[in-house]
Amino acid sequence: MAAPQPVPPADGTHSVTEVARLLDITPRRLAQMAREGIVPLPDRGRYDTARCVRGYIKFLRGEMGERLEAKLRRETAMADRAELEVARTKGELIEHAKRWLASRIAEVRTAIERWPERVAALLAADLAADPELVYTALEQHTRTLLVDLAGRAEAHAEPQSADG
Repeated sequence: MAAPQPVPPADGTHSVTEVARLLDITPRRLAQMAREGIVPLPDRGRYDTARCVRGYIKFLRGEMGERLEAKLRRETAMADRAELEVARTKGELIEHAKRWLASRIAEVRTAIERWPERVAALLAADLAADPELVYTALEQHTRTLLVDLAGRAEAHAEPQSADG
């Protein structure tokens, strides 16, 4: 006959041992995560199980996301290095640098273009202003900035030779 399973308390809380076992971590690690704010602190020695599970899942998603980002950055760096080596051996380093710079400039331009949409509501809340008016003003100033930057870039552009 199997040992009887403990009946969970009606308030949705469990002991440190039970929650640690559920999350597959040690009770010591659970207490540490509570101190770090990852899971809620216990109340009278008992943990709110559902909130602990949600906090732990958010923590794992963040940790895995950071690991994946680091792996992607490492792989991208390795690919960039290999690409540079190929370009160097083919004598195309300058063209490669120009393409790389153009790509970074496009990324920055996109980030600048998206900035008003990202911050308008936050800025409007800080200033107690109409979000639409703040968005419109930010968008106009952003476009002006981009036009100004494009003009500066054209003024400093290398003159093209007669053969292309």
